Amino acid sequence: MTHPVLTALGLTDTPSGTYLGNGEWASTSDAGMLEPINPTDGEVLARVPASSQADYDKIVERAQAAFKVWRTTPAPRRGEAVRLCADALRTHKDALGSLVALEMGKSKPEGDGEVQEMIDIGEFAVGLSRQLYGLTMHSERPGHRMYEQWQPLGIVGVISAFNFPVAVWAWNALVAAACGDIVIWKPSPKTPLSAIASIKICNEALRKGGFPDIFFLFNGSDNDAGTELAQNFVDDKRIGLISFTGSTKVGRHVGERVARRLGRSLLELGGNNAMIVDASADLKLAIPAIVFGAVGTAGQRCTSTRRVFIHESIHDDVLAKLVAAYKQVEGKIGDPTDPANLMGPLNSADAVQAYLAAIEKAKAAGGKIETGGAAIDPDTGEARPWIFGPPLDGSEGVRRLPVGQWIGWWGLPGPWQQAVGPMQFLPATFAAWAIDRDEDGMTNVVIWRDLAERQRRVLLESRLLAVEGRLECQHGVMHLIAKRLDNLTPLLGTLETRSRDFH
Repeated sequence: MTHPVLTALGLTDTPSGTYLGNGEWASTSDAGMLEPINPTDGEVLARVPASSQADYDKIVERAQAAFKVWRTTPAPRRGEAVRLCADALRTHKDALGSLVALEMGKSKPEGDGEVQEMIDIGEFAVGLSRQLYGLTMHSERPGHRMYEQWQPLGIVGVISAFNFPVAVWAWNALVAAACGDIVIWKPSPKTPLSAIASIKICNEALRKGGFPDIFFLFNGSDNDAGTELAQNFVDDKRIGLISFTGSTKVGRHVGERVARRLGRSLLELGGNNAMIVDASADLKLAIPAIVFGAVGTAGQRCTSTRRVFIHESIHDDVLAKLVAAYKQVEGKIGDPTDPANLMGPLNSADAVQAYLAAIEKAKAAGGKIETGGAAIDPDTGEARPWIFGPPLDGSEGVRRLPVGQWIGWWGLPGPWQQAVGPMQFLPATFAAWAIDRDEDGMTNVVIWRDLAERQRRVLLESRLLAVEGRLECQHGVMHLIAKRLDNLTPLLGTLETRSRDFH
């Protein structure tokens, strides 16, 4: 019997996993079969035929033909097409959000939020379609005029991961569409249904609006043939850019292969992310940020919080509050479509086994499990989030534990200047090595209350991959984000100005 969520989106329990363009879905049945499951109970949701090499070749051929038409379509007109897609996604937000929660395992509010991200990026791309500006420059040659105009890149390939099964595609596809590109999507084999539904929603909106096909879809199976098809996609010189979201290990491989053919790649990879909590931090802000950062999406985000470095003066208080918050979450783990639950399951039984192995690895390194650390049901993806405190030895095994809603905590000696700012003053501690030199950190965060000189020095000298400062003041909360930069002097000037304004 077809699940009601699939029915609401016009899908059957045996949908085609390949959109060939021209309104045609492939009927291939001999290239393997995907069986996406509901990670809450292990139920198979549908059987999705994988794509064949012939399917893929037809997709690329039709995408090339579509590009010749789409690139000549005026950019504001392309923006109108994207607007129709965003409107259609808004209409189907509830059902698509439910499917994301059902198939991936994240909570219903997170599933809805992911669809909202699709809508938001669509609205951004609509505006972008009228802002593809170029420069006009003076030429050194008499009687000449120089100007630049941005041109479409061609076919953009998107390879997305299971943890954000629809939003990552939209971030790429809707912007690419506004810029005049055609998009071919290969989703995770764990979440093909969410991808199929998204393609159906957007392409039907385009068709009703009188627009051609600009989004194509193929699904590789979990077997060797599926892996080979994905690799052919990465190696295909006809694909102007490959956008890959997934692990750092695989992303490095993708980047190298695309570079080998002088193609372009856009990589969004895994993170081993940390938060530093200063003695001045507002714990009403810090505790929810840490907990949601760690247990949201059951800890399966590239931006999930993995490690917390706490100033020693507040260490005991922060740890106690974190443990209490985790215990509240433990009582509300289960079916992600149930609004009473706060956290859904890990996406697969393999992820649960990796979670259990990580706990043993942390214990072996001398870690103390403060709370959680057990599978609720080994046969499904449900597991308790956990907190542990390993020794400050920078253990490679502990540093690279897999996903799974865990936080490792470290109490840092004070004062702050000696402990974490500048980072290089900590040659013997895990903190300096783990944050400032960690090659796969992604969203490291510092939380503080004021912007005194010591915090500005942290920004300048620690070179964190991403630093977020929050200044509590009568005017509200100020957010400051700095991407990895060798010189943050311009930002410091801004901070000094804002600091004077607020004080």
